[in-house]
Amino acid sequence: MKKQKTEQSPILVSIGDTIRKKRKELGFSQEKLAELAELHTTTISEIECGKSNLTISTIEKISISLNTPLISLMPAVYDSADKEILEIIFKIINNHRRLNTDEKIRHAELLKSISSVYSK
Repeated sequence: MKKQKTEQSPILVSIGDTIRKKRKELGFSQEKLAELAELHTTTISEIECGKSNLTISTIEKISISLNTPLISLMPAVYDSADKEILEIIFKIINNHRRLNTDEKIRHAELLKSISSVYSK
């Protein structure tokens, strides 16, 4: 039986290209990224070629390993004009995770206050 060729999803190809570019910017090999993301090297290769149907948890592992906001790996829904603010938000979230419980409460209240000023 002949294997049927399937057409690649443009969004998977785009995500794969973005991951490859970010990986190379950081000087990571596919092996290094696979190690950091706790994935197989073949999986990284397939993702970068747009051949792997990604799960949210896989994209999350890769974004953490590349130290980049998850949304920035999805260029079809990512507006490059928002890059700076998304990077700031990513840093705020990472810093929030490091706070103790009392600090997290105050930090969250501060962020809610800031958000309410700009959401009107």
